Amino acid sequence: MKSYMYILLPSSLFLLTNSLYAFPTDESAWLPILKNGSYMEDVPSDGSTNGRNLVGDDTYPVAFVHYDSVTEIFSVRLRLDTDPRSGSTLGSYGWGILLDVDENWNSYDYSIMLDGVTQTLIS
Repeated sequence: MKSYMYILLPSSLFLLTNSLYAFPTDESAWLPILKNGSYMEDVPSDGSTNGRNLVGDDTYPVAFVHYDSVTEIFSVRLRLDTDPRSGSTLGSYGWGILLDVDENWNSYDYSIMLDGVTQTLIS
């Protein structure tokens, strides 16, 4: 069974919120991230089995997004090979995504990193 990592981002400033937020349980609410019209994939077994290896294929996408227009929270869900937690905290690694919103493919507009060492979200 694969694990998921969820990142909550209020759409205005991309800051992690401490408020309680219920992730959508309806799978259809999550949109798979596409690349050239197909589900984004990752190379199998290119990482260690410590919660850092992204896994996905044509059937099971590697990443999803969700936007709640009421709370204005943008969420990202990554499919990982194993649970990234070490006890009640994240393992001492990092997970990140780059977001492009202006369709300038030469650069990205936002970088979001979840740091397991400091247990913080860096944007």
